[in-house]
Amino acid sequence: MPVFVGSGLERVRVPMSDVLEVVRIRAYAEYAGIRFRMGAMWREREEYVREPIPFASEDVTVLLWSDGPDSGEIAERVPGAMFDVHRDTRVSVHAKVCDVTNYEKNVEALTIGTKE
Repeated sequence: MPVFVGSGLERVRVPMSDVLEVVRIRAYAEYAGIRFRMGAMWREREEYVREPIPFASEDVTVLLWSDGPDSGEIAERVPGAMFDVHRDTRVSVHAKVCDVTNYEKNVEALTIGTKE
């Protein structure tokens, strides 16, 4: 299972036998009055952000997306929003992280084994 370490795209492989817990984090935020799921964040130099940052950061862009029957309405209302080329129900927009509000995250942990 690949695990991100540090910043950028450096990866370290961890054997499944060493994994005790898998944690899924779902992040949400509002942009242009719409609640979106949050995806990857990157700096202007196209380097992925993998550490906590202040939401006032003007040099960080975030991928925001929504999937569902209201995607067409969202695409019309939000400047720069575009449909996913493979799914006509998913709409996404790139926004400055300093322009999002009402950040919220949902952390879900699943224990998958025990280590002796």
